[in-house]
Amino acid sequence: MKKPFKRKIYLINPEFQVSFIKYILSLLVVVTAVFYGAISLLFWTFAEKGRKLGLNPEHIFFSFLKEQRDTMDLIFLGTTILTALVIIGFGLFLSNRVAGPIHRLKLFLADYKTNKSGTPVKFREKDYFQDLAESVNEALELK
Repeated sequence: MKKPFKRKIYLINPEFQVSFIKYILSLLVVVTAVFYGAISLLFWTFAEKGRKLGLNPEHIFFSFLKEQRDTMDLIFLGTTILTALVIIGFGLFLSNRVAGPIHRLKLFLADYKTNKSGTPVKFREKDYFQDLAESVNEALELK
């Protein structure tokens, strides 16, 4: 028998999840700035070597260097955008595994408060904090 399609909601706790993604994107900005600075220093060093050799600013070396710098900037921009998209996807997936159990626990406790249900709290198989469900069930003496 085929299981019915169940729509998966990835943004369970937007406040936490968006904040989490912002933090990891902030790290991307810092790492990107460091690498871009290193690349800029490399190209600046090459230009300085050309100037110290007494090359004319119109020399083909400087044109080549500018061409390579422009190409590197495009590659850098593309990889940064791709990395940001991967981080957003990963952040959403990972934060869902954290926010999901908390959301499920909140729903369980609200139901337990009104109905005193004897059904134990259960998290999805791959969610984090499985031990939290076990602790709550033990505390409420549910099995």
